[in-house]
Amino acid sequence: VVVVTCCWLMCWCRVRNMTKLLFLSLACLLHTFSSSSGQPLPSSQELYNAAVPGMMMPGVGLGTGDYPHPPTIGCDDYCNVTRAWLQLGGRRIDSADSYGNENGIGIVVKESGIPREQIFLTSKIGPGGYDFPLGYNETLEQVTQILQNYSTPYIDLILMHFPAARRPAQAFQTKDPVCILGGPHYDARLCRFSTWKALVEIWKQGKAKAIGVSNFNTTHIQEFKDAGLILPSVNQVPQNPMDQKQPLLQQANELKIRVQAYGSFGGARQRPPILDIPVIKQIATAHNVSAAQVVLNWQWQLGISVNPGANPPVNTDYMKEDLTIFNFKLTPEEMKNITDLQPSE
Repeated sequence: VVVVTCCWLMCWCRVRNMTKLLFLSLACLLHTFSSSSGQPLPSSQELYNAAVPGMMMPGVGLGTGDYPHPPTIGCDDYCNVTRAWLQLGGRRIDSADSYGNENGIGIVVKESGIPREQIFLTSKIGPGGYDFPLGYNETLEQVTQILQNYSTPYIDLILMHFPAARRPAQAFQTKDPVCILGGPHYDARLCRFSTWKALVEIWKQGKAKAIGVSNFNTTHIQEFKDAGLILPSVNQVPQNPMDQKQPLLQQANELKIRVQAYGSFGGARQRPPILDIPVIKQIATAHNVSAAQVVLNWQWQLGISVNPGANPPVNTDYMKEDLTIFNFKLTPEEMKNITDLQPSE
């Protein structure tokens, strides 16, 4: 109790913004609980809401999004990436119907000899890099295709890729009246509800062990809550030290929605490059780890599931780093120093 209180007071003394105060207080609590046993951080997280009770998700996943990437049948470069990931002990793989690589990933999973229940597969329906629509029947059809892609009777986690169509072609392909952009019944909110209703049906049928969303903001989540809909188990969003989304993290914590990060290191246009920020490099030196591991560990200690990308060609050194972020703990002060990199939201 004393340690937790000290952490809280430290945050209070140094942080005046209330949202950041709550954000850092949560980090202090998580650090205290993980440090008390003197053991490495746990490597999996529990899912709630629209998930099988007690379901655990591996904390680090293999991100396979790569646009443009035309759909392929059989093995391509991602087969080698997936094969290396599984051989190194990785057990969560993140893809999407629109990524065009699920067929090859499914082949490698089957050939690996690893029991299916030990591998956590994530897929996504709806708008992505190609013209995949939202809508009730469209979602049911895409899930059927995903199961065929992977040659599996179920997917561990299926996400609604985006809350709305990203291009006109994605909206015009649907036959769901509330999803037809420019149509007399078009309603973006009702389109999300219709798509979510189909995912809930898929979940109840056991074709997905958990369902969630991706790229949703706090307003989109609040819509679900206000409508009395079952809440998603996961919200996958871009998140990193310079784009922390503290209000979304606070909302997710209150509603027991697991935030899953992609873009942990920013993009090619990120200035300054996140892995070159002096504070992060100093912390990495202190722990004898890489700057990338520091960022992923910071996210993990905030309760965020991490999803670093691993596009071809294979880089097993990066994969090994990703899979060993649980072997050290950032101090409350180090957590705060990273959190302070972004101005208050």
